[in-house]
Parts: sequence; structure tokens; C-alpha cells
Amino acid sequence: SVCVPLDNMLVSLFASFCLSLINARSTNNPPNILFILADDLGWANVGFHNEENTDISTPHIDKLVNHGLELNRHYVYAGCSPTRAAMQSGRLPVHVNLENDEGLLSPTHGIPTRMTTVASKLKDAGYGTHMIGKWDCGMATFKHLPLAKGYDTFYGYLSKSIDYFTKQADNDCNGVFFADLWENDAPATSLEELDRTTFVEYDFRDRVIDLIDSYADSETPFFIVYSMHLPHYPSQIPEDQYEVFEDDENMCGALNTNIWPGFTDKTEFMCRSVLQSQVNLMDRIVGQVVTALDTNGLYDDTLIVFASDNGGSLELDSTAGNNYPLRGGKSSNLEGGIRSTAFVSGGYLPVSRRGDIELGLIHIADWYATFCALAGVDAADTSAEEHGLPAVDALDMWPLISGETDASPRTLLPISDSVLIEGDYKLALTGEAWGVWQGIYFPNSSTPEQDVLEASVLHCTSRRPCLFNVAEDPGEHVDISGDEPHRVTAMTQTLKSLRGDFYTNTERGTDSCAPWMDTETYSCGCLMAFYNWGHFSGPYQNLDHSHIHFTLSETDSDETQLAAMALPPNYDAKRFGLRNYILYVMLSVLTVVLLVMLMHYCQGVCSKSSIEHSHAIINSETRHVSYGTIL
Repeated sequence: SVCVPLDNMLVSLFASFCLSLINARSTNNPPNILFILADDLGWANVGFHNEENTDISTPHIDKLVNHGLELNRHYVYAGCSPTRAAMQSGRLPVHVNLENDEGLLSPTHGIPTRMTTVASKLKDAGYGTHMIGKWDCGMATFKHLPLAKGYDTFYGYLSKSIDYFTKQADNDCNGVFFADLWENDAPATSLEELDRTTFVEYDFRDRVIDLIDSYADSETPFFIVYSMHLPHYPSQIPEDQYEVFEDDENMCGALNTNIWPGFTDKTEFMCRSVLQSQVNLMDRIVGQVVTALDTNGLYDDTLIVFASDNGGSLELDSTAGNNYPLRGGKSSNLEGGIRSTAFVSGGYLPVSRRGDIELGLIHIADWYATFCALAGVDAADTSAEEHGLPAVDALDMWPLISGETDASPRTLLPISDSVLIEGDYKLALTGEAWGVWQGIYFPNSSTPEQDVLEASVLHCTSRRPCLFNVAEDPGEHVDISGDEPHRVTAMTQTLKSLRGDFYTNTERGTDSCAPWMDTETYSCGCLMAFYNWGHFSGPYQNLDHSHIHFTLSETDSDETQLAAMALPPNYDAKRFGLRNYILYVMLSVLTVVLLVMLMHYCQGVCSKSSIEHSHAIINSETRHVSYGTIL
């Protein structure tokens, strides 16, 4: 027999006991969750997808992938808002919202108010919940905003895009300037105090790091959604982060005013250089956020999920994405538009899965059920179902991600009413624009203009469907519909059957605009941005008295109303187009001329006694419509 010294045995037993406690904690305690959502990130704009491109410098993301799990078939919608609504609601876009429209103009934009979000689920499980950056999930009413959707705090913008420096909103309100930056349930500042020089992604980064710092000694797990602006248009970057690369093009000058304040010579724009500089900066910011996790001792207990909301945009008039070797890009249902750059990392990911590539089918909506399972709460949304809304589609992917199983529970994925993925196969029943393949370095000096790219169409119809094996042919080079007629027929029937349950949101509130507001020229959303929110985007329906911040009498003159609508001195005519600006000025002048003529006419036909009688009536009745107090 072998004799073991007692002290060595005690050390061994103690070590085993400590290890069992560590394993128990990682198994039983819910993880912190950091979800980083990039905006319009191209498949080929990161190093781990395009190692041959020397313009790319994404060492921090590449390291997270090397120490994490790459998700090779992580699907999203082809546009921003439906993807984000799916992630937040746990529904596939066909069951929450397929319209990638403008929240300021469309009351049905985003998530129906009665749908429960993943933040609400995790909040019920004891998580601190925080949303930083782009929302784009509805803003018509306060019930659409992040705090009503389960988040403890919010700092970011409500719409699709803002100027990185001035925070000018991208929505079209006939050329009138307004900003989009909110904190919790109100504009983050006033127009007069708005910081128009700091790159907004730095603000978002600092907020995320401050949140992480605040959890250093906390027993409460966090759920932080860092919804980055980068690398969405406009094509802007801080001057000290701008790198110029060879063989570039300047087509993005068509719809961009500057690269940074002061750099306005559009002939000198280098568009691929700007886009890749944006991605390289995004990588550095991701590295800084991960460093904050590590510095605060939170990395080991944190699950990091990184994904893009859609593929890189090929709209070269405004940006310069690259999805090589995939076909197509944003706004198309080709793989370049819907196969998202995605991975899982962080200390909570089992060691056995680090460095792997997962080929199983996953949709961004599935994180809803996955996070609920990790938090120990039921993913079902019975309240929404009781109100006739679609049930949660999300499937728990943790057994697949953790390695407990090697098969994805998702085998069927309707992308839209014309595209279905089933296992390895993808069926398309309509044509798809942007049907181009890109290259290692794209775009470049020989790249055709945007119109040519958009006009390159994959021709598919219900009578002549297209079928691809996207597991073996992710670039969608070979249409195999002629070789698989039975599969085409079966998938077509499946998609037709699924369409019967597709959902269209018809929920609309009541506009909060005053009766005298010019709703023929402007949407109510625009008018409320001007009058109620101090030239900031914000809710415009179902506002109660405490949220109304303007007071104007219904007898106020049209001149007063026009003065309130006046363009601010910093209005950027180039940003919204000189044509709209000239039209706005001409219409304003014409309106004033007509008013003057009308006043002279009234003076000629009205007697002095009738005028005095009218004044008496007004003074006696003192008619006045109040919508709150002037701020």
C-alpha cells in the first residue's frame, strides 16, 4: 500500500471542495449578460472572416472569437428594426414586425406594446437591465420606449441613425433640424446644451463602462444591451481614428456632408477607408468594454454575445459595407443580408466550447428563450397571447452553445413571406436585388455605382423558385431547384402554410398634436418633436398632461406658429438637401404673403362695429386651449 501524508491529503480534499464550489456557482448562478449589437456590420469587415484583407484591424474581436464560439449560421432580418424587435420580443420578424420603417412617422413601428420583452423577463428574475445606444423598436407612445419595455435605464437614440457628432436625427421632417438623444424617459439635454462635437459612440462606450464599474461589488446580475451606432451610416469617424487605404472610391460623398466636422471636400472622401476605420474603432471600443469586465472581476461570470443586426450595406451613396464571400447585403434576403456576424464569448462559456465554430441554425430571436433559461424564468408570454398576439418563437440554444447537444433545436426558419430556410436549404419565391458578390477589398476604384449593384437581381418567382444549399454553398452560387423538385414543392407548401400565421401590427394610438398644428405638411411625430420635445425626437401619441410641454392659444396668429417653426441657426441645409430647403423657404414666404392679403381683405369687408363685437365675444369667453406649460 501507498501511504499519503495527512497534510497532502487535506490539501487535496480542500482543493477538490473549492473546485466543486466554483463549478456549483457557475452552474447555479445566472450569468451577467452583455449583448453587443453592431449596426450594419459586414461579414467581411472583421478579421476572423477576412484574414487576407490588411485594412482590417480587429484584434479584440478576433481574440474573443478565438476564446469563444463562432456562430456561423446566426440569422437576422435584412433590415434594422425587425431584427431588433425580434431580439427584444423573442418573436421571429414575421410574428412581430416586418416593416423597417421610421418610428417617428409610423405608429406601428417596432414592438406591439403588449408584448413582453426579454428585459422584462430578466428584470423579474432579479437582473439589473440597461439599454445603451440605438433603440429602433418604436417611439409612438411612452409604452414603446425602453423603460416601459423592462429596462431600468436607457441612454441612446430612438430612431435609426443620427449624426455621430451633432446628434442630428436622420428622420425626414421637411428639412427642419431636430436631434435624437434620450436618457431614460426624456431628452438627454436641451438643444442649446447639446454636445455637437463629441463622437457619440464614445458617449455610449463610457456609459457602458460606467455601468460595468457599478456592478463591481454587486450581487445582482446585469443584462446590458450595448446597441452600437457603428458602423452604420453616416460615414463619419474622428479625425485621429481615420485611416486611408489604397484603391478606394468616393461615392459615399453623395449622401454624406462630412467625415468629421471640417472635412467637407467630397472629392477627398475615401469611403471604404471610412467604413473600415469605423469597424477598427468599434473593435477598440469592444476591447475597452471587455477590459472593464476583467478589471472589475466580472469577466468570468459574464456571457458575451456579439451580433450584427443585418449584413453590411451596399448602398454606396452613403456607406461601404462588404459581405464577401456571401452574396448580397443589407435590404436583401440573400445570405449577405441575413447571415449575421456573430459569436459567443466570456468566462461563462464552457471551456470545452472555446475555439469552436457552431454550424447549427440560430436566429437572433432565440436569445430571448436562451437568456430566460439561464435566468431560470419561463419564456412564455401568456399575457400577450391572451390579447391575441403571437406566441414567443424563441428556442433555448444553451444546450447547443454549451455543448450538451450537437444539434440545433431550430430546423425551420421563415425569413419573410417569400424566403424559407429549412435545415441546410433555402427557398426563394421572389427576386432579390443587390444580388452581387463582393471581394476581399470592396468597394474599390473599379466598383460600379450603387444603382448598378441594386439592379443586379437574383431572378426567382413562385413559378420558378430558387433553391440553395446554404450550408455547402453559403455564397449562393448554384441554384439547385432543378435537381430538387420534390424539395422545392414541399418547402413551397410549408411556407404557404406558415404565412397564415404571419402577423401585421395594426396597433395605433391617438395623436397628441394640437388641432391647430399643420398635420398636412408635417407628421404628428415631427410636430411633437418641434413643439413638445424642444427639437428632439420623442413620443407623439397617447401623451398624458404631464408629458405635454407646449401652450399656445387656438387664437394665436399664424405668424406666431410660423415663428415657432423657424429653422434654428445651425440648420444644415446640405444634410437634408438644398432642394427641400429652397422649397421650405418658398412655401413659408408664400404663406406669409397670403396671410397679409387675407388680412387686407378682411379689413375691407368687415365693419368697425362687427370687429368690436367680435372682440367683445373673445374677451368675454376667453377661449384658450392649454397643452401644458412652456419650458
